[in-house]
Amino acid sequence: MDIISKVQQVICFAFHDSRLLMETCQEAKNMRKIVTLFYLD
Repeated sequence: MDIISKVQQVICFAFHDSRLLMETCQEAKNMRKIVTLFYLD
């Protein structure tokens, strides 16, 4: 999670069943980062 702590915003392109990306986006939200999530399905 070192990268997330160094950025202000996270943009994710994920499928609804992409566990790792969804968990990463949730971690970023918990760290109060701006999270933009695009679903590819």
